[in-house]
Amino acid sequence: MLYIMIIILLLFSIGSLIFYYESKFKNMKASILNPKSSLILKDILKLSIKGEDLYNAAKKIELSIRKYFGFNYCTVYVLEEDKLKIISTNIEEVHHKFIQDYINKLLADLEYEAQIRTSKTTLSYPTAYDRKLQYSYFIPLKSHGKIIGALHIEDKSNKDMDKTSKEFFQIVLENITVAFQNILYQDQLKMDGLKDPLTGAYNKRYLKKRMEDIIDNIETKEYFSLAMLDIDFFKKVNDTYGHEYGDQVLKKVYCAIRGTLAKGQDIIRYGGEEFII
Repeated sequence: MLYIMIIILLLFSIGSLIFYYESKFKNMKASILNPKSSLILKDILKLSIKGEDLYNAAKKIELSIRKYFGFNYCTVYVLEEDKLKIISTNIEEVHHKFIQDYINKLLADLEYEAQIRTSKTTLSYPTAYDRKLQYSYFIPLKSHGKIIGALHIEDKSNKDMDKTSKEFFQIVLENITVAFQNILYQDQLKMDGLKDPLTGAYNKRYLKKRMEDIIDNIETKEYFSLAMLDIDFFKKVNDTYGHEYGDQVLKKVYCAIRGTLAKGQDIIRYGGEEFII
């Protein structure tokens, strides 16, 4: 009799598990096959295939999350020099510095983990009260265990996604991370093609692109300056001490110039020993 009871219990447990996973699969299938869900996955996939630049891709990610999930705010960050920097957001510019400082502190405090915060009134971090926020979801984007960026999603209502929506949202986040990683890699390849391999200074291709951007975007009465310099007697250095020694001189000169540049200024290696600032 005891054996019969054990067998019945085992069969009941197995049946319950099968029902649970069938239900879960059906819910996930319905979510994934939902036209809205298919569209966001399609949009994210396009970012990697089309070779979007980082800023355009970040804007599309931000717009997709707000459009398909109905959040009031979405901010996309990229990691630069160990700090998260805003590259796309619909938050008013007056709040940018405060929210960026808060997110970098949060990243360190959470040891690179995600966090959801909710409140029945308003949340208590910088700018949250002014924007009447009740929901905050901070998501670090990781590749091979390293932070490459982050998403910060905010809403004026206390969002409570059901389990299926959360699972699908996780799929979306995984796809965003892959797309983000690919875009960063493509951007790095493009940037490598715009740099002089010896010194690390930008090259003529970059100068052409930069000048076109400046001329296209310059406003009336605005101005910019350009300085050109070369190294005196550089041929004599090469002839006397050899080209390897001359290469070291070029590197040292580049480093010396770079150390004096202000934010927004570039240094280009224009010719053999010629540089443009």
